[in-house]
Amino acid sequence: MKLLSLVLLLGLSMPACSMLTKSGRQERAYAKYVRNMSSSRDKQRSKIIQQRAEVPTLRSSPPPEENVQVSESQ
Repeated sequence: MKLLSLVLLLGLSMPACSMLTKSGRQERAYAKYVRNMSSSRDKQRSKIIQQRAEVPTLRSSPPPEENVQVSESQ
């Protein structure tokens, strides 16, 4: 118990945690922004890939062969 109270006392006497400072909050907000933007970009990328897979590609195919019968009737 004495050890716990000593650790608690030392922890409270030290300067504040760096994440509680203004710059720490800004860094966390920026990290959250980056995380959200990268996840939304990944979602958009997967939607585009899925849409491209659904759209049939146009291929130049040879013209259909016509069967022409020539009758020689004279």
